[in-house]
Amino acid sequence: MPKFKATVCRTSYSFNEIEVEAQNKEEAKQKILDEAGDYEYSEKSAEYTLVSDVTKIEK
Repeated sequence: MPKFKATVCRTSYSFNEIEVEAQNKEEAKQKILDEAGDYEYSEKSAEYTLVSDVTKIEK
């Protein structure tokens, strides 16, 4: 049986509520995005997509 290969991208989704003090909404958005990496996330779901063509592996 022939073999095929392709590159797959896994995108996971996790959510966290972050509170910040800010002068306005724009500043709050920037602060929230800046702080997002400081939090722990547990993955809730994931999607898989092909990001390349499927090619036949030649021997």
